[in-house]
Amino acid sequence: MNNEIENSLTPEELEEERAYFQLIYDLEVKNHSRYETQAELLLKNGEISITINNSLLLYTLEDGGCAFRVSTDGGFNYCKLGWSSLGRRKHEKLKRLMEEFAESEARTILNR
Repeated sequence: MNNEIENSLTPEELEEERAYFQLIYDLEVKNHSRYETQAELLLKNGEISITINNSLLLYTLEDGGCAFRVSTDGGFNYCKLGWSSLGRRKHEKLKRLMEEFAESEARTILNR
């Protein structure tokens, strides 16, 4: 985090942000192999879903990137978490997807 952002947060908010980014890092390390497999499947099939903490995460390739959605009702309704550009080369796409898997899982775990 840069100093300007750190200075604008309360100590509690700063600790929450640090915990959030630490969780993303920890998930990337712990789930590297799973994320790599998921990324390959997503690039092959155009869509995958996984369950984390009773939430269903749906990843779809669209508009040259990947959209991320979450459902807490078994897949009947989804809320869009975001969209990410993937780059052109396969290794760029794999790397970006793996980062997005960790971030979306962290958001789901922390209810962000």
